[in-house]
Amino acid sequence: MTNPIELTASSLIHSLRFEHLPDHDRDKLTLRDGAYFSWDADQGDATLRVRPKLGSLFRLDAEIARKPRWLNFNLSLGPGHVPAGSALGLVFEIEGCEGESLPVFIRALKGGELADTPIAMPLRGAGEPVQRTLIHPVAEGQPLAQPSDYLTLVIQLPRTNFSMELRNMTLFVTDPDGAKALAAAS
Repeated sequence: MTNPIELTASSLIHSLRFEHLPDHDRDKLTLRDGAYFSWDADQGDATLRVRPKLGSLFRLDAEIARKPRWLNFNLSLGPGHVPAGSALGLVFEIEGCEGESLPVFIRALKGGELADTPIAMPLRGAGEPVQRTLIHPVAEGQPLAQPSDYLTLVIQLPRTNFSMELRNMTLFVTDPDGAKALAAAS
């Protein structure tokens, strides 16, 4: 059975290929509803330029005049959870941020409280287009394993000048048997 967050992510990623309506605010650059960049504008000064590119989700050039405490790409996944024992998989086709390790986590909102589940592996940047697969075994007690009011996929971006292109992205969830098979294969 398909997990609802898979459907939400797939729909949003598909729409990013065809529609960019960047809306720049003081500390947020929205590509479309549910897909946006955010940063700490109180402590930092970031200028983000997003250019649509046929066949990609986005091309981003970032100029950092003053280092913010955080700079993130956020993808809304809606309400839900991934049951403990399952695995969350993320496949990225990325170019840019060469030499950088970009932490990825799922932020859960439940009853007004925020809690993060760090993905077991970071996303590594590259000087040429590469495909990266991140597999996260979901454990009991992780915020991702608990039913939440809202989940957001967050990629922490460098807080220095950089360029990157996110060509493609896929999110998938396996059941516990699939998680065991993935663990055995790696």
